[in-house]
Amino acid sequence: MTRREFVGSTSLLATALVLRGAVRAAERVAPAAPVGDLLSGLSAHGDLRLPTWGPYTKHLAGIAHLPDPASGLRFDLSVFPGLYRRRQQVPMVTHDSGFQPWSATPGLERYTLRFPLGELESFYADVTFAPHDTGALVRAQLVNRTPQPQQLSLNFLASLHFPEAGPYRQPPLRAARVTLPDGGAWIDGSHYHALAMDEDAPQRHLPDNAEIWGEVRRDGCVNGVALARGFGRVAGQRATYATPDNFAAAGTVALFRIRLAPQARTTLRCTGLYAGEIALTGNGDFQLASVPLADATVREFSVETVGGDELELDGIALVPAAQRSAVEFHVPPLDYQPALTPLGDSALLLAYAAIPGCYGLAWAAADAEVREWLTDRIEYDFPLYTHEHIKRRLELGGQRHYTNVFVRPLFLASGETREFTAFVCHGADAAEARAALARFAAAPAPTLVDAPSLPAHTAAGRDYAYGVERLAATVATNVVYPVRRRGKFIRHYTPGRWWDSLYTWDAGFIGLGLLELDPARSVDNLAAYLARPEEDAAFTFHGSPVPVQIYQLQALWNRTQDRAVLARFFPGARRMHRFLAGRSEGSNTRTLRSGLLRTWDYFYNSGGWDDYPPQKFIRGTALTRSTTPVVNTAHAIRTARLLRGMAQLLGEPTAEFDADIASLTDALQTHAWDAASGWFSYVRHDDQGRTLGPLRHESGENFNRGADGVYPLVAGACTPAQEKLFLERLRNPHVFWSDVGLTTVDQSASYYRDDGYWNGTVWMPHQWFFWRALLDLGEGDLAWQIAETALRTWEREVRATGCSFEHFIVKSGRGAGWHQFGGLSSPILNWFAAYFRPGMLTGGYDCWIVEQRAEPDRLRARLRFTGAPGKKPVVLAVVDAPAESVRWKNRPVPARQRAPGTLEIVLPSGEDEGELSIR
Repeated sequence: MTRREFVGSTSLLATALVLRGAVRAAERVAPAAPVGDLLSGLSAHGDLRLPTWGPYTKHLAGIAHLPDPASGLRFDLSVFPGLYRRRQQVPMVTHDSGFQPWSATPGLERYTLRFPLGELESFYADVTFAPHDTGALVRAQLVNRTPQPQQLSLNFLASLHFPEAGPYRQPPLRAARVTLPDGGAWIDGSHYHALAMDEDAPQRHLPDNAEIWGEVRRDGCVNGVALARGFGRVAGQRATYATPDNFAAAGTVALFRIRLAPQARTTLRCTGLYAGEIALTGNGDFQLASVPLADATVREFSVETVGGDELELDGIALVPAAQRSAVEFHVPPLDYQPALTPLGDSALLLAYAAIPGCYGLAWAAADAEVREWLTDRIEYDFPLYTHEHIKRRLELGGQRHYTNVFVRPLFLASGETREFTAFVCHGADAAEARAALARFAAAPAPTLVDAPSLPAHTAAGRDYAYGVERLAATVATNVVYPVRRRGKFIRHYTPGRWWDSLYTWDAGFIGLGLLELDPARSVDNLAAYLARPEEDAAFTFHGSPVPVQIYQLQALWNRTQDRAVLARFFPGARRMHRFLAGRSEGSNTRTLRSGLLRTWDYFYNSGGWDDYPPQKFIRGTALTRSTTPVVNTAHAIRTARLLRGMAQLLGEPTAEFDADIASLTDALQTHAWDAASGWFSYVRHDDQGRTLGPLRHESGENFNRGADGVYPLVAGACTPAQEKLFLERLRNPHVFWSDVGLTTVDQSASYYRDDGYWNGTVWMPHQWFFWRALLDLGEGDLAWQIAETALRTWEREVRATGCSFEHFIVKSGRGAGWHQFGGLSSPILNWFAAYFRPGMLTGGYDCWIVEQRAEPDRLRARLRFTGAPGKKPVVLAVVDAPAESVRWKNRPVPARQRAPGTLEIVLPSGEDEGELSIR
């Protein structure tokens, strides 16, 4: 093994130990993914490097195909079992409908969904999907471990889906198409080269959901997009457009397609390549306004508002002046119905007008029939009408069409397992689809081995592996399409399919979870959020502005020591920090004299904790303009520390981060610390931005008796006395500690509740932040208590329900919330890896793995510590073999066996850099 092969992966010791036969892992584990070139083929606009066939649906669980990833069109094939002539539940992904992600490879080469038909492990169907040839293989494994015989049915539902007008279950967009004469070009109104509009708006350089500033998505617009959002209301707004490459401007004219409300008026002035004035009165429909060519030597033109009302600028057609009448616009119908061509008794072709080419579907010989459903409520109509024995075409109202292959009955004796296989494909034409179906029919039935979701783990990890594997499958398969980012359709990891959108802080934790499955998947995820220099947004923003991506970047470095990855993403991480710290691109976070940060102008939620009591109290009131939480400032201090460490690795300047650390720490200690109560506080300010003191509850208590009130512990911004007090509170069962982990709100506070979303529940993400800090502080016992309690709680719930929940209710200890949640629950994967994955080396925020080497009988790592002196940091090492010696700078150091194969190493205080050697 060469140095290049083993430097840069904390999981490679597992390979060396496997050679010695030391890994005593659970039966179903996958080898650790090789690091490789993590940037090769990385999308420039945030798409994922995954197969075109995968679990990308927003509708019915199964497998989806993207015939043209740029189009937003999606073909779905849902495969699901039912009880014959009894219960037939459609697996909707937008509510709990009786299935769970069960296993998956990180790259989605194979994944399995489980459909419990009775008890979770006694009567069920596992449906496995795997890309194959020009399509995908499907295997339904039907299992009956009950004492009774069973009779089942199996349904295949094929459907076409058009891109929506936006996230969160909006209707399909009815986009227009434009026909141009030869030599013509179309420019969408929102695809400008530059725009001057509402420059002082807080969101100007942080638009929600990675939207293009000013863009709207509306029916009737070409490509479904236009420039609007107040464009035209104020004089002096200007949009500048560049002509396409190779466009010949001579003899052309610009046709502006504009929509105004009835009786609304606008006046626009055009300059540059095309020049003239446009004056329109609206009629509620689109109008064309012609502007002549002015200067063919330039490649740009601008349109400036002179005065009037808001308008929609759909776009501009640049066409030969003599052929302007040849420009046509039409809105094609949303045609969901395919042309069906049966091929014998067990195959058919489906051709959709909206999708080039043809789909094919073949299934194992069985008693089956093909039905058609026309309904917009398949989740209601299918169970209601599935007992229809006569009709083969059910027209139940609505436009959507479903092609249904109904296989029945499938009999299972007690103790019997039966498999049913199928194949779905796409060809450039019907002949190509037929050929793929013929290859499938002629070849022996392919063997689909179950897909393990987890890398190798120690024997001690078996107690938690069942639940962790379900979460790993959930994280890997929670991918939706289409999501729109900066004007492009992408595939995207989502916290749960209810949130078919970008989501900043959830995505950061998804990225941390993906790192435990495959670093390349984590890099894909990160690339969608940290902005490239040419992007007109500080970062991709939606939801709570918690900068988890900066923590994710440190984790990627410590896992891979990949300098190219760090160099690629450091500028975007620095840009994210600068914005949140209130010193770049029009940021509005640091406007008060105290220097404390507030992000209320961007989102109501400061730390992701929706109903956190003081946040809930000030929401929607004038107090948001003058009240600061703690968490924004605390995270900015910690991210400044992380970026300083990254800058040192890259040889970049660090002075700006030192200044942030000093000024923000001073602001917290001077203005937010409430010595009387012993909590950092929400701070009120007057109209001049001067502090007025802590925000208090009506009872007189400090209103911040919760996680926000101790968050300087995460930042490394506490005095020794504060640190001691907060550690006692984390351990205290009357304050933060509960049987299922750390609560979000002090249980002894008068405003603590049993029925809240965050108030009265335990979530994983902030526990992860505190856990990392505890390793820096040498608090190995409390760190283990947090991690092991979370893993044990998770395992118990998944074994009971199969669900990956959002949170756990303190009073009952049971899971609740979204049932297939991969976002903020992903720390479970990090804790499992840190304590049970051979080859893992884990430290706190101040621990940087500069280099790591795995040998057959030794782990060597060069570590750098950047924290304050006086702490004895803890480093976790999973070796899964007896440790003969543990040495730091060639001197013995204490190492505790936290679990069989897991060492908890305590390093001396005041260290900066040295070599750790475990023999």
